[in-house]
Amino acid sequence: MRERGLTVIELLIVFSILGILASIVTVSFSGFRNNSILSVETENIVSLISQARTDTLSSKDDTVYGIHFENDRVVLFKGATFTEPNPDNIEIELDGQININNISLNGGGDDVLFKRLTGKTDEHGTITISLTTNASSSRLISIYSTGLVDVNE
Repeated sequence: MRERGLTVIELLIVFSILGILASIVTVSFSGFRNNSILSVETENIVSLISQARTDTLSSKDDTVYGIHFENDRVVLFKGATFTEPNPDNIEIELDGQININNISLNGGGDDVLFKRLTGKTDEHGTITISLTTNASSSRLISIYSTGLVDVNE
């Protein structure tokens, strides 16, 4: 009579299959999480750009507003030039998984300044943000001369 039960080889096969499935789920979840962070940070940047344009159009505090870009942060500033420290600045520090890896603005600077009454800008161009672990996973933020903003994946 033969006893029923699992052999060591059968247990190794089951644990191997479970390990493979766990690694697949972990990798998939990690990619999903990183893309979610990229999307959220992109929306935060677009929102800040729109706020600067809106504040300029509404003549808030009777001045103009602009956006300053760096690799790891974006700053809304009040006035015609970016200065810090300034208590009026609104800063977004990007998640450590995200960075701005290309700033291509008309005039070659890192700032976008909006014009009163029209909301237009002379510093139109593109900003590319991407995952630090995978630069091919990126978003392209386009700032048009009208001051409007668009995002391409």
